[in-house]
Amino acid sequence: MPFVDLVVKKGDKSTKLGITLASRGTEPPVVDDIASGGAAKDVVAVGDILLKVNGKLCKGHEASTELLKGSSGDVKIHVCRNVIPHLFDNPKALDVFYAYCRQTFSCENISFMVAVKKFEDEWDGRDDAARQAEAERMKAHYFGSNAEEEVCIKMTDEVKQMLATPSKSMFSQPQGPKEVAMKGLLMDVLPRYWTKEESAELREALFANYK
Repeated sequence: MPFVDLVVKKGDKSTKLGITLASRGTEPPVVDDIASGGAAKDVVAVGDILLKVNGKLCKGHEASTELLKGSSGDVKIHVCRNVIPHLFDNPKALDVFYAYCRQTFSCENISFMVAVKKFEDEWDGRDDAARQAEAERMKAHYFGSNAEEEVCIKMTDEVKQMLATPSKSMFSQPQGPKEVAMKGLLMDVLPRYWTKEESAELREALFANYK
């Protein structure tokens, strides 16, 4: 689990951190937005899940906001970062998240990540022709001119080069399609999902020790 300890420099209690939170009940909140002029900019990230502020548990939106507002100096924030990959460790939670994405017409990124995992898991069991065929199918399905589930990514020369030659890691290289898809989920879908009742199983699995 990617737990991260952050320190935000906050001059005094009146200094604006610029963090907007979303949560359900008293569960740890997720960072929904960060103001460009806030003290937390470039330290805290959208999609981070706040667990502790200066050693005190974050229990819901209101209580966590008060912890942040009441802090000053070096504010120590304990977060869970990049939670999306851990959905793949909990098949039932992944199914629930996938269903939510379908309901909100935002399933192309999670669909792509599921397909990439399957592609990589099966790579060594395929022959060259099968690898080539599956790579071409995925490129057409997610990035083609008539893509059925288009993943929004800027097709730079670097990305085109990544996708040019089939390899096990062709979709998962730094700054590549999988990373872009994951960022989209963290910044757009996760904050909305986190406030829904359907996310209870995932929250419980991840943060049972933060009650």
